[in-house]
Amino acid sequence: MRQNVITRLSFCFMLVMSLFACDKSSEVLQENGEVSISISSGIEQASSRAVVEYPEERYTGKYYVYNSDGSYLSDGPLTSVLTIDGLTSGQEYKVVLLAVPSEQAYEITTGSTESDPSYNEAKTQYQGEGTQYGYEIFRDVLTIRPTVSNTDFNAVLTRQNGAIEIRIRNMQLSEVTLQVNGKQYMYFHDGTGGEVFSDTDLTLTRTLTSDQLTSSETRIRINLLPQEDITDDNGDTNFLKITTTSGAETRYPLKSSEGSIPIYPNQVTWLTLGNGGEGSEGGFTVDFSGSGGGIHLEDHIWDGWQDNY
Repeated sequence: MRQNVITRLSFCFMLVMSLFACDKSSEVLQENGEVSISISSGIEQASSRAVVEYPEERYTGKYYVYNSDGSYLSDGPLTSVLTIDGLTSGQEYKVVLLAVPSEQAYEITTGSTESDPSYNEAKTQYQGEGTQYGYEIFRDVLTIRPTVSNTDFNAVLTRQNGAIEIRIRNMQLSEVTLQVNGKQYMYFHDGTGGEVFSDTDLTLTRTLTSDQLTSSETRIRINLLPQEDITDDNGDTNFLKITTTSGAETRYPLKSSEGSIPIYPNQVTWLTLGNGGEGSEGGFTVDFSGSGGGIHLEDHIWDGWQDNY
């Protein structure tokens, strides 16, 4: 009798273990299977840090998917809720989301003679002509490892370009020209903290004429991909040229009394000329807060971008 009980218990235990093993085997099979994922995309607004659902009617966007080894997998148009099929559960992927305002009217491409360059080699043209000083570009890069139970992801695209803006105060002007050396291409991949990588020089020029100028304060802006320092002591490439109403012409090299003039993503670098001749000796006054109070980088946080400029 006792032997029969033991036999039955042993059988039950083996049955439970067998069912558990089958269940685990099925779970492993599912987790290693093919999955579809969903990415809900938002975009950061210009005049605040508020994030809104990606507005498909106002932007042209694309997404690119890369395997863990950086090889190209797929791409397609970016939508506010994006579905990507055919991914392997448990495998790591890079998903790059890019967007530009629709009025810029150009197609986002990989910027390469290769049809499908790798994650580290792929890049897109940001500006192609010297008069495209108002162009913008937005990006987010996701590193994901989807599973059967983890298929929903979120993305927030932020402005990758910065801008240089010069304020000219208390001068009677007939013409103002700003010229800056920018970068033509932005790489898909980012660095630590979302660093922007770029290449290929492009000279950008903007000119304001008399009907666009005021005596109290004139502002002139050019959008640029980030750079560590656009200082040009001799003014060979980066300079401001002003012509007064009396016909006098002066060229100011872009140099700073603070030592450098950096361009950061999603941030305006303000330079001030005027009020006693700043710019002629030590260089321009640099400000990141827009208040005219000097460098404001205590927390290195974006201080605002006004589209109504």
